[in-house]
Amino acid sequence: MFLKRMLYASASILMLAAAYHLGANSANASTIVYSTFNPGDTYDVTSGWTIGDTPVVVQALQFTPTESGMVQTIEIAAFRIAGGTAVNVSLTTDAGDQPGSVLETVPVCCFGDIPSIQLANSVLHPKLSTGTKYWLVVSPVAAGDHFGWNRLLDPPYALNAQQSMGGPWSVGLEYRGTARIRGDASTPTIAMAFDFKPDTLNLSSHGRWVTGFLEPASPFAASDIDIASIRLNGAVPVDPATATALGDHDGNGVPDLMVKFDRAAVGLAVSGGDDVPVDVTGTVDAHSFLGTDHIRVLRAVVSAPMAGSHLTAGADASETSSSAALVGAGGQAPAQFALRGVTPNPARHELQASFSLRDSRAATLALFDVSGRQLEARRVEGMGPGWHTVEVGRRSNLAAGVYFIRLTQDGRSLTTRAAVVR
Repeated sequence: MFLKRMLYASASILMLAAAYHLGANSANASTIVYSTFNPGDTYDVTSGWTIGDTPVVVQALQFTPTESGMVQTIEIAAFRIAGGTAVNVSLTTDAGDQPGSVLETVPVCCFGDIPSIQLANSVLHPKLSTGTKYWLVVSPVAAGDHFGWNRLLDPPYALNAQQSMGGPWSVGLEYRGTARIRGDASTPTIAMAFDFKPDTLNLSSHGRWVTGFLEPASPFAASDIDIASIRLNGAVPVDPATATALGDHDGNGVPDLMVKFDRAAVGLAVSGGDDVPVDVTGTVDAHSFLGTDHIRVLRAVVSAPMAGSHLTAGADASETSSSAALVGAGGQAPAQFALRGVTPNPARHELQASFSLRDSRAATLALFDVSGRQLEARRVEGMGPGWHTVEVGRRSNLAAGVYFIRLTQDGRSLTTRAAVVR
């Protein structure tokens, strides 16, 4: 079952109602892109979808925006059961009625033992469009965190997906989880024809770049595209070390723009599958645009992270969670190889990365930007087995944006993402 029953006094209902009233005035976005915080909605404050408890760790809600807009804020109603006070909330594409590629992940804080509505500001401002399906995915920030995500007791129902310990998604028709997404719809979105090459992306190959061809709808021209604004899946920019060119890739007589993206960065931003949506956003002649292509992604033993999880590369297919631990003789578990995540996230300056090593064999903690360029790397095996927290990013004077932190030891790697805001 998707529900875990938790009993609260009538004060819980009053607290949630008060939080709803305050939350309605806490955002400055110009339009509501999607909301279940509507007049007449009835909220279940005596139970919620389980977040972070074993075996269910992640819950997701499919939704279709009622208005198009660049995301400004995200709100949910939830309550803390154990552990920390924040959850990770991700917006993802839809991949055949289950969560697909991550558009953005933000931490939502701070929940208490009584249900309340909390808000987080978007950093990447992904574009959501009416008529397109998306998913809102809620996951724990750290091991041991346990929350309930409040749901509506009223129809209509929606698809809910749950994922246990990095396993496959289990999808069913359920009550809707509480959510409100506000966005900026000040300019219309321009349709952009987008062709991603190669059609099959093999992440085990060693190519340096992938290519995109962009052709805007009339009356806009490819020459008017702001190349610096282009983002693939809301995160990966055009590689500034590569050349761009105007041409006619599809031979239809309409000029298009050819750009290149770093293959390693793209590999961190897409999920595996036979029909994976890849979005390109940006501006053309001061108007926002959105284009989508569908490709095949061969990930082999690399798993793209969902909200709050970690990317494991170079490991066995069974070893794709945030830690890799074996039980030793006598039933005692040795130290794990794990990357817990980054705090704070988003951060304003340096980042604090928490990780665990199995032993004292050579290990490296590295920091990358979204283009795949390594900014920092440090040897950490001298810290020994067990959990450690180190500071990364101070020497690089990080600008606002998305970054990736990768822990490598004994041929295995774990990667997590973090955002810096100013």
